[in-house]
Amino acid sequence: MTSTGLGWAYFDYNRGISNAGDFKDAAFRTWVYAVPPCQSAIRYYQLYQVPPHYMLNLADAYCVSDADTVWLIGDNATSPDAGIWIEGSDTSAFVPAQLGAGAHDLLYINSAFSCTDTTVSIINITTPALSIPGLGVPVCTQTAPYVLTGEPFGGTITIDGVRDSLLNAAALGVGAHVANYYYTAFLDSIAFVDQRTGLHSYISGAQGGVGVGDTIWQSFTPAFSGHLEQFIVSLYGTGGPYDYGVKVMNGHGLGGTVIAADTITIAPNTSTPDILGDMHPEVLRDSAYTIQLERLPDAVPGANTIYFFTDGPLYPRGTGQYGSSTGLDFYFQETVGRTYSCTDTITVPFVVEVCTAVQERAEGAVLLGPNPFGNVLTLSATHDVRYVLYNAVGAELLSGTAHGGDPNTIETARLAVGLYTVRISALDGTRLRHFVLVKE
Repeated sequence: MTSTGLGWAYFDYNRGISNAGDFKDAAFRTWVYAVPPCQSAIRYYQLYQVPPHYMLNLADAYCVSDADTVWLIGDNATSPDAGIWIEGSDTSAFVPAQLGAGAHDLLYINSAFSCTDTTVSIINITTPALSIPGLGVPVCTQTAPYVLTGEPFGGTITIDGVRDSLLNAAALGVGAHVANYYYTAFLDSIAFVDQRTGLHSYISGAQGGVGVGDTIWQSFTPAFSGHLEQFIVSLYGTGGPYDYGVKVMNGHGLGGTVIAADTITIAPNTSTPDILGDMHPEVLRDSAYTIQLERLPDAVPGANTIYFFTDGPLYPRGTGQYGSSTGLDFYFQETVGRTYSCTDTITVPFVVEVCTAVQERAEGAVLLGPNPFGNVLTLSATHDVRYVLYNAVGAELLSGTAHGGDPNTIETARLAVGLYTVRISALDGTRLRHFVLVKE
C-alpha cells in the first residue's frame, strides 16, 4: 500500500514505477489471498509419578521371642489403592516369633492414575548375642573370688540360681555349677499419629466455653497398642493461663477405672494443646478409654473455647460430652508411642576342680612350665595344639598354636604377677588339659 488521500505521494514506493512523471507513483492498495503454507498443533503431556510413601510405625528391629502381633500402618492408609505385603502375603500384621530371626521383605504398594510405586523395607527380627567370657574353662578351688561380667554389658548374672555375679569357687565347692546371664536390649522407640478427628477443620462444628468448674470428656478407641504420647484437643482462646485436672479412664464415658491423672496448665494464648501433661499410660488396640478435663479455679476469669462436631458418625470409635449435650465429639489427635526391646538369657555350665598348680604331663604328652613362671613359658607337645591363657577373672589374654615335637616359647613378660589358667586343646577343639600357674 502506498500513500492515499489528498495529492500524490512522492518517493514512497521503491518496488515499482508509474507513468505519473518523475519521482511520482500512483496511490494504490493491493490485497493478496493466500493459504498459510503450513499449520501445526502442539500437545503437552504430563508424566505422573506416584509420590514416595513410607511406613509410619516400622521399628528398626523386633525381638525373636516377641509373640505379640505387630500391626503396621502406612502414610497413605486411607487410600483404597494402598497395600502392605509381608513376605509375599497381603497383610499388614505379623508376629515376630512366627517370622523368625533374620531379615524379611516388606512391600508398601501404592497406585494412582494407573501408576504403581513400591516402597521396599526390611523387617528385622533379632536376638541378642550373649556370652560370659572366660567361663568355659574349669575353675580351680584355689582361685580367688572374682566378678563375672556378661556381654553385652548391662545385664544380671545368677550362679546356681542365686542372683550374684561374684564367683567364689571355694564356697561353691567341687563339682558342676551353672551361671545364667539375663539381658534386655533396646531395639527402637517410635511414635506416630494413631487417629485424628478433623483437627483444625469445622465440619458440622460448634463451639462453647469452658469455665471454672466445667467438665468435658471424650472417649476414644486406639487402633494401635502402646503408650499415649500426645492427646491434642481443640481448645482455643486468648488469655490464660488456664488450669485443668485431667483423668484417663477405662471404658466409654465416666465411671471407669482411672488409670492416670494429672494437673496441667495451658499457657496463655495457646491453641490445640497436648493435655496429657506427665501422663503416658499404656493403651491397648481396640480397647475403649475416656479422657476427662475439669477446669480448675485459677486467676483467669474468662473461659477457654472448645470446638466440637455434632455429627457423631464422623467418629464411630467413641463419643464425647459438653455440658448436657451428648453424642458429640471433640476435634482431637491421638499419638501412640512404643518402645521395642529384647530380653534373652544364656546358661553357661562350668566345673569347679581341685588343681595341682604344678607342672604336669597331660593327656597326649603336653608339658607346660615352669611353675611359678617369669618372663616366658615353655610348651611342649607331641602334636600341634592350641593354647589360651586367662587371668583370674576369666579374661582371655594370650592365645596361639604350639607345634608338636619342639618346645614352644610363650612370652609372658607383660603379664602382671598373679594367678593364671592355661587351656590346652587339640586343633579340632577337643579339650586336652588345663593348668593353673602363678606368675612371680
